Amino acid sequence: MAIMSMNFGPKNVDSRKRERRYLEPDERRALLAAAKRGRWAARDYALVLLAYRHGLRCSEIIGLQWQDVKLPAARLFVQRAKDGRNAPHPMQLDEVTALKALWKAEGKPGSGPVFASERRKPFSRDGVNKLIERLGERAGIAWRVFPHALRHTAGYELVNNGVNLRVIQAWLGHKSIQSTMVYTALDERQFDGISWRA
Repeated sequence: MAIMSMNFGPKNVDSRKRERRYLEPDERRALLAAAKRGRWAARDYALVLLAYRHGLRCSEIIGLQWQDVKLPAARLFVQRAKDGRNAPHPMQLDEVTALKALWKAEGKPGSGPVFASERRKPFSRDGVNKLIERLGERAGIAWRVFPHALRHTAGYELVNNGVNLRVIQAWLGHKSIQSTMVYTALDERQFDGISWRA
């Protein structure tokens, strides 16, 4: 009888060398700390914090407008890409504080993009990618950090904090629960309670 070979990925690729797609808690903290340093600290910190907390895709970071931000109510209206579900999200105090600092630094704009380039133009996808990669290097993270890693970090942390999958689905704007279930693969609690008989 022939033994069937199962191919789960590119040949000759060591799975340990594949790029990780989420940040460990210490890496996330280092990235946020790195974002607080530099000429554009108000923008960079607010961008990383909101992208992580609200699981924003790169296009959602770029598309976020000041009219989507309700500072007195501590609400952020997230308009999802990929036909995802739009929703108002509550913001934590540190997010409100970060956005107030950015709002003041930007000259108290009433409209326009929340995150703009040094030339006050809307960010491009490439600009956001380069910014996050640069901040990852500044933070001393050993692998190339990219914007979508912040979204994955949110998903994994929510699962590990015991948040219901349906709530995570709504928070991340997934149309299908299957997209959300990806994050259960690294649930640190998944094997708790397994016991063996002697």
